[in-house]
Amino acid sequence: MIVLTLLFFFFFVLITSFVEGIYAFGLLGTNIPVEIVSVLLFFSPVVLLLIGKRVTKTWLLISGEIIPQAFAVSLFLDTRGRMLVSGLGTAAFLVFLPVLLGFLTRQKKGSQVLPFTAGLAGGLLLYILFRVWNSGVDPFIEYSWRTIGVILAALTAFLFLGWLDKLVEPQARSRSAPNVPFLRLAGLALGMISALTLFYFAFESPNVLARWTGAGYVEIVALVALAFGLLTVLVFLKHVENVPKKWLFLLNVVFEAALLLAILPHQLTFPTSPEGYPFFEPPVSSYMLIPLYLAALLSPVVVLDFALFAKEIVSLKPKYPQLGGAFLVGSVFMLLLIFAQVFTTVYDYIPVIGPFFRDMFWLPFLLLGFGLALPVLLIRDPA
Repeated sequence: MIVLTLLFFFFFVLITSFVEGIYAFGLLGTNIPVEIVSVLLFFSPVVLLLIGKRVTKTWLLISGEIIPQAFAVSLFLDTRGRMLVSGLGTAAFLVFLPVLLGFLTRQKKGSQVLPFTAGLAGGLLLYILFRVWNSGVDPFIEYSWRTIGVILAALTAFLFLGWLDKLVEPQARSRSAPNVPFLRLAGLALGMISALTLFYFAFESPNVLARWTGAGYVEIVALVALAFGLLTVLVFLKHVENVPKKWLFLLNVVFEAALLLAILPHQLTFPTSPEGYPFFEPPVSSYMLIPLYLAALLSPVVVLDFALFAKEIVSLKPKYPQLGGAFLVGSVFMLLLIFAQVFTTVYDYIPVIGPFFRDMFWLPFLLLGFGLALPVLLIRDPA
């Protein structure tokens, strides 16, 4: 679980640095930058479609080791180099995740919910902790933190080797199911990627939530930490692994509704003509903070979604090409939502479709809500 925690932590650092780098080059001019080509790294799961039948333990080793090493190398590079190496690390994670799920189908019977829940929750909280420690800014961009980053990456690379030896048990190998419905598999993979995307958009940096709404930074961090702490306790006590599907779906609906209600009152509709300026932000009632606090308290449901989607995929025993195709769908969905989120800011620079995203900051979060809630319906209820 420690290894997964660190790998999820590195993923959040890498994808943030990757997209920030592309965005930074985009701000240098009014045209779409040539660096946009690097988004092709999001399509890395296609590798499993091409060589899926030849996936071995080496693939899990290589993809897993690239993640911390990409993080360490990126600390010493300029913006372009950091962007490319962070993109490579992000691509490696998007390959590592489905390969790991494929290997878990070979393991002896045991809970798949605990390691994924603890890993994702721990990685997210670790990332939040570092940013809170450095006043909301990623500390690893500062020179004084590079040594700590390298030590953390080296420790992860070392621990990963021992974890991998315990994980893979060829003697316990089980056959893949002959007919795994691809749409069901793709829906579950899309749900897992949606969970990661939502945390990347909002909850990995609570100061973003505070800036949206004018809420207290300390209150948001405390609520998120409290909620995730409670989830961890419940998972260890095995009180959530067998949650009925209908209740999980309802929790997702309430969470998404709370998140949208937290965003919409603060979503400004800017005038389309010069006569509408100067434009002043309208006052928002303090009661509108209630949905934000509710969303923060319910945010661990996203971690639970992720873990249960992973458990369901493992139970299906899919083949690697099937996993590659399913996670390619999820990765494309993530990329489209990143574009949609960026377009809400730079719509004037994007031809044809850009104006559609004007004042539509809430739209990517609505789509993420569908990406999380609908795959819950694909989970089988516990016996």
